[in-house]
Amino acid sequence: MPETLPVVTDPGYPDVHGISVTDPATGGPGGTLNVGVQALAERTDHLRGRAEVLEAAAADHETRLATVEGSGAVAGNRVTALLSGEVMAVEMFAGPPYVWRDIAPRAIVQTVAGDESVDVESTAGLTGGDAYVIRDDDGSTEGVTIATILTAQRFRAASTLTKSRDATGTLSRTSWDVRAGHALAADGGVLISRSLRVLRYDDVGRVVLRRDDGDGTLALDARPAGTGEAWTACPLVSSTTVADEAGRVDLEYTVPLGGVVQCRLTATTGSTGAPIRVDHIRALPPPDAVRDLVRRPVAVAPTEGAVDVSETPTLE
Repeated sequence: MPETLPVVTDPGYPDVHGISVTDPATGGPGGTLNVGVQALAERTDHLRGRAEVLEAAAADHETRLATVEGSGAVAGNRVTALLSGEVMAVEMFAGPPYVWRDIAPRAIVQTVAGDESVDVESTAGLTGGDAYVIRDDDGSTEGVTIATILTAQRFRAASTLTKSRDATGTLSRTSWDVRAGHALAADGGVLISRSLRVLRYDDVGRVVLRRDDGDGTLALDARPAGTGEAWTACPLVSSTTVADEAGRVDLEYTVPLGGVVQCRLTATTGSTGAPIRVDHIRALPPPDAVRDLVRRPVAVAPTEGAVDVSETPTLE
C-alpha cells in the first residue's frame, strides 16, 4: 500500500527543495524524493483554502445583492436618495451627502451656569440662529441656539446655560449613538438637523422616519432655519408596519411650515428603557407637490394677474 505524506497545518513556506546530484534517493516523510513534493503540496493546499474563502465571500455578496435589488423599500431609499437635493433631504447615517448633520462633534472648553458664553475648540462651520446639542460625558444633554459667533472659539447662546463645564462634553447636531447605517436614541436623546431646503417651495411638508417597533416615542419639532424662533410641534399622522423588514415601522409626521426649515427629534424610551433604533429619516414635500425643472417667474410690476396695463414688466 503506497505511503501518503503527512498534512502540515502550519507549514510555513520555505524555498522548495531541489534534489542535488549527490543526494541519496530516499523516500518516506522527510526523504529527499518527497521534500519538494511536500512543499508543493502545502502550497496547493494553501491556495485551495484561499479559493474556498473567496468563493464563500462571493456567494454571500451575491445573496445580499439579490436581497437589496428585490427590496422595494431598501433599493427605493437608496435610489431616491440620489435626488435628495430636490426631492427629499435624507439622514441615512451613512456619511455625506445623505445626512442631516453638518458638523462633527467638537469639544466643549467651558460653559458657566447662568451665562450665555460657550467656549468650544472651534466655531468653524457653526451657524448663527441654528440649534445644536451639548452632550455631557455622563450622557445628559442640553440644547443650545447660537445667537452670535463671537470668536474662533466662542459664541453667545440665545439663552443662559444651565450647567458649568470645564473641558467636558461635546457640541454637535445630535446626542444619539450614531452607528453605520442606523442610530440608537437613548431617553432624552436629541437629533437636530442642519438647514433643510427641500420645503423651500412649499408651505407645509412631511417627515417619514423608519424605526424599530419598540415601545419608545419620538417627538418631532420644526422651525424656520437660522431664526432662533420657537419650535413648532409636528403631529404624528400615521404609523405603518414595514412589510418586507421585520420589526420595523414607518412613522409619518406633518411639518406645518415650509421654506428652509430645521427639524428636531427627541426620544423618550418606554418601560424597558431600551434605546430606540432609527434606520433613516426623510424630509419630503407634501404628497401633491409638483416640481418643475424651471419655475415660472412671478410678476412684480405690474402685479401678478394684472390686465390691460401698459407697462414694461418686472419679474422676480
